[in-house]
Amino acid sequence: MAEKTIERRRLLHGAGAAAGGAAVVGMGVMAAQPAAASGGSGTLEGSWLVDVQQPDGSTLVSVGSFADGGVAITHDISPAGPPFTGSWAQHSHQWRATLWSGFPGEGGPGTPGPTARLRLRGEVRADQVSGTFTFTIFVPGADPESISGTFTGSRIEA
Repeated sequence: MAEKTIERRRLLHGAGAAAGGAAVVGMGVMAAQPAAASGGSGTLEGSWLVDVQQPDGSTLVSVGSFADGGVAITHDISPAGPPFTGSWAQHSHQWRATLWSGFPGEGGPGTPGPTARLRLRGEVRADQVSGTFTFTIFVPGADPESISGTFTGSRIEA
């Protein structure tokens, strides 16, 4: 049985979210322990400019921000997509994050629409991050569909 590869935009378009991108910043998560404070070298805390390699071979650019207390925000910037919010944790150099976003339904106000979950697993070394992502779209009345890929990025200095 051939594995079905689904490009994110097609997933979202099929889900009724014609706006296009779905934030995949490609950052990861690990044990449930907050990262060290103040976003220094070796911690995930802070913001990152990330190149995301998708299964179809294309690349997109995203920004991921990770705040004290486990708050995570990601946003595709090229091409632009909706923001995703969630939480993150770091243990040593390994980290993980889970973020969510939602999209309007096709039946008008108050109609349930698709939701998307972004799971990230990664490593931070000095001022570089890398890892894998799994993007899953949940469309009401349909089976969830997922794609996976990789990412690399650098810390954004203030």
